[in-house]
Amino acid sequence: EEDRFGFDPEVTAKVARGQWRVHEVSISYNGRTYEQGKKVVWSDGLRAAYCTVRYSSLWPIGPKPTEVGLTSYVDEELADTLHVMDSATNYADWIGETLQQYLTGTVAEIGAGSGTMTERIRRTATTTIATDLSDARVRELRGRFEGATDVEVVQGDAASALSGRAVDAVVLINVLEHLADDVGELTLIRHSVQPGGHVAVFVPAHRALYSQFDQRVGHYRRYSKATLVAALADAGFDLVEVSYFNRPGAVAWWVLARALGMAPTGRRAVQLFDRRVVPVIRRFERNSHPGFGQSLVAVGRRPTREGPATPVVATTPPVG
Repeated sequence: EEDRFGFDPEVTAKVARGQWRVHEVSISYNGRTYEQGKKVVWSDGLRAAYCTVRYSSLWPIGPKPTEVGLTSYVDEELADTLHVMDSATNYADWIGETLQQYLTGTVAEIGAGSGTMTERIRRTATTTIATDLSDARVRELRGRFEGATDVEVVQGDAASALSGRAVDAVVLINVLEHLADDVGELTLIRHSVQPGGHVAVFVPAHRALYSQFDQRVGHYRRYSKATLVAALADAGFDLVEVSYFNRPGAVAWWVLARALGMAPTGRRAVQLFDRRVVPVIRRFERNSHPGFGQSLVAVGRRPTREGPATPVVATTPPVG
């Protein structure tokens, strides 16, 4: 899971925890000079110390992700969460501001939910295609954007939503973690994005934060920076940027969801965090590169050397 100097203590601790027998093989290589090498700073030492404990037998093991997907039970759980998060306007604006430069032209939002982020996407997009699998969510979307000529609501998955279309960008906000085959979904999306167009993804971060709440809302996984970058690369996208998002949220999630087993999306807590904390950390993280966070945001670009977009043909007619 680690992609910096935490790699060494992670692997060492996991080998020790598994009681594996190790055989060392000698290799030949050309060493780098000091000027060429990576410079270790004090924060790397702290990270190494954390990883030594984090991946050892001292660390409590979280619940194992289960393949839950989108069931009727998960849909009900998500509905409550979406309605609470709809009131977190500062948080939604923050996500929208982070991605807005990539969301122009015709933009497809996969898993639009109740339309919280759709409202932000349409500020920069010419046309927004808002999609969702849930009957209830699609009814909400149609009611919310009734009469809007720049928003089209489609019920179905990415294959249905993008069937016969070529778009400029696709965005998935807290969606990729719900999919068993995330690379397959991203690959499908790449074929419908114009060369030079973008896919923007926002996902929960850190396997260590995986909780019973993650299970209840249908998460297959939480991502590390390395696993998210690998998923985009395997799907054929060039990486534009990737960064952690919302450091205090990671701490709050650990305390509430992991340690106390509570739902971290209580209305009062979310509104207080949104009004008092988000404006501060939004300014602070704008010019910094957090080493951890509650979420990860990444943007991939379809290589321009590829041919024109080849719109997906759905195997079943799109609904809606």
